[in-house]
Amino acid sequence: MTRLLVVLITLIQGCATSASDVFLADGSKGYQVRCGAVVGQHYGDCLAKAGNICGARGYTIVRQDSNNIFVDSIFVRCNAAAQ
Repeated sequence: MTRLLVVLITLIQGCATSASDVFLADGSKGYQVRCGAVVGQHYGDCLAKAGNICGARGYTIVRQDSNNIFVDSIFVRCNAAAQ
């Protein structure tokens, strides 16, 4: 039972929402947040990850890729810091 639990936890951790730095079409820096069609992943997980990356500045969704059923990834740009 313990061994099964360890395997399940490892699999879940491997499926965590991930993000990587990208350059957007206009040349500015942005992030691709991959949600994928992974069991247990939701669009809200992608939005939460984008919020964690950009913090209090917030973010703008530049593009959203989907496969007609699930959102695979979103591309976001962090908003400018408040003056």
